[in-house]
Amino acid sequence: MTTTKTMRPMTQAEFIDAARKLLKPNPVTLGEPQWLHEILAFKYGDTPLYEILQRYNCAWSKDHAGTSKGSYGCCPDDCYVLEPYGTCGKELIGLEKFCADNNLSIHVDSNSYHFPGKTIRIIMHPQA
Repeated sequence: MTTTKTMRPMTQAEFIDAARKLLKPNPVTLGEPQWLHEILAFKYGDTPLYEILQRYNCAWSKDHAGTSKGSYGCCPDDCYVLEPYGTCGKELIGLEKFCADNNLSIHVDSNSYHFPGKTIRIIMHPQA
């Protein structure tokens, strides 16, 4: 006699945990890295980053954002990351303009921490 075991579908939390174990994205902590805080304070005063980015048409400027440590091959120190569920050209053009205005670089990566496989990772760091 053969028995088959049916597997229940993974919960969203189980999926995220399994994807993080498999893909090993660097975790994100809330807050801006010191270098970004200094740029913002000097150029924009007390204006929060999400308000500044909204001026550049970045609607997802508060979407799962924070600091991530470790190297991405593009920045050896702390990076600032945004992990939206998606984006459009207008938002990326706005972020590119913000970065150009502040001597920063951006990179887009599919290996996000918030919800691997569903969100993308946008990495910002000072230009080398």
